[in-house]
Amino acid sequence: MKREDIVLQTGLKELPGQYEKHCREKGLKDSSIQLYMKLGLRFLKGLEDAGAESAEDINAERVMQACLSLKSDYYWETTHTFAHFLAEGGYTDRDYSYVIPIHRRSQPMPSVYTTEEIIRIEAAIDTTCPNGKRAYAMLLLATRLGLRSGDIIGMTFQALDFGAGL
Repeated sequence: MKREDIVLQTGLKELPGQYEKHCREKGLKDSSIQLYMKLGLRFLKGLEDAGAESAEDINAERVMQACLSLKSDYYWETTHTFAHFLAEGGYTDRDYSYVIPIHRRSQPMPSVYTTEEIIRIEAAIDTTCPNGKRAYAMLLLATRLGLRSGDIIGMTFQALDFGAGL
């Protein structure tokens, strides 16, 4: 559903303009405001679908229903911000952001390991079985030669030059 496709039919339709004004006053970039507005409209549509006809009708149950109607839990962080805005602006009787689940993004693996960490990782591989030996060989290609995982995966015996002694 595109932003243009979302049409609010109730008293909630005045909130997006106030939210956009709030975002501009906070100094957000236009691209951030567009994202916040898009997701704010989806959240308001979810509230409307849950039976809220005005900001006074917003309650914890309707906020949860609106969150569950969003397509992705990635949107919850922005919805959390919108719920804060509603409370700070006096549109709701309390801050209902507490009922919005907090979506935790997975933490990336570190791109750099210490020498001690590399030695511990290499030592953890069971080299008594063929799969372990293969995994150990691939790990050595990455840690000792610095080959990228995509290059290791695509490697074939024909690509190796055993005569060069490398």
